[in-house]
Amino acid sequence: MAWKTEDYNGRKVVLCEDKSSDFSTLITAEVRNGCLILKGRDQGPSMLAFLGVDLYEYAYTFDRENTRKLFEALGAERGDALTGIQARYGGMSACNRLTRYAESLGIRPSFDALGEGT
Repeated sequence: MAWKTEDYNGRKVVLCEDKSSDFSTLITAEVRNGCLILKGRDQGPSMLAFLGVDLYEYAYTFDRENTRKLFEALGAERGDALTGIQARYGGMSACNRLTRYAESLGIRPSFDALGEGT
């Protein structure tokens, strides 16, 4: 039986979680309704100095068709796509590296700033 992106619904992995005295970040990858969503949350005094807000949240969303294309390119038929994303693209620049890879395949996710604190 062939896999489907919907098989991953509800699954979530942490790509980066880092904390220091003036900055913290959390980046996750999850599948919802067959769509891959990369979510990031950066916060702390250094964000206030850099962007003028102490909390910045964002998301890159791949629609179902592009999630399927990306998972196929990552070899999901031979293994777990989310675990592969975590192993290959984990770290502070996870979103940047994964979206650049996707764009090299002609796949462009949508980007949303989810909220900004003060």
